[in-house]
Amino acid sequence: MESGKKRLGASFPQLTIASLDICGFFFREPPDYTPPPALASFLAKGSTPVYIGFGSIVIDDPEQLNAVLVEAVRSVGVRAVISKGWSKLGGAVAGTTAEGDVFYLGDCPHEWLFKHVSAVVHHGGAGTTACGLLNGRPTTIVPFFGEYVSLTYSFSLSIYYCFSSSPSDSCLLLSL
Repeated sequence: MESGKKRLGASFPQLTIASLDICGFFFREPPDYTPPPALASFLAKGSTPVYIGFGSIVIDDPEQLNAVLVEAVRSVGVRAVISKGWSKLGGAVAGTTAEGDVFYLGDCPHEWLFKHVSAVVHHGGAGTTACGLLNGRPTTIVPFFGEYVSLTYSFSLSIYYCFSSSPSDSCLLLSL
């Protein structure tokens, strides 16, 4: 083995740290997507909404989380597209609420949708994170358990270091 190279493990004897490339995210081609009329109408009216979605996370009490999300949306005066996800946020409600400020969404490609939202609030899944960043949308990650907490910490530090070469304690605290 060459000097300065470190083996990663017995099962990959030829693989060394020096031979690895970190390539970032892989993006698929944007799908050919036409939104349902109700979604197109919601997006066309009023201020640009915030996307809120937790994808495959199964939440113990989706009704309570949904109530918190709707209260937050209304207390700050924004509109939101809330992805129903695996937890079926919003229950039986589909489309726009009676108040007109929240749209409950089933499946929709992020590649299309994130071009039409002002920010992205999500659980920190790799695909959602990549798509939000690709579209230049401010992103807030809400970690729910295990790896997401540590990935969110690492992601926050990484984003901070991308924008600053000399961290201070106060700035670092804000990024966490």
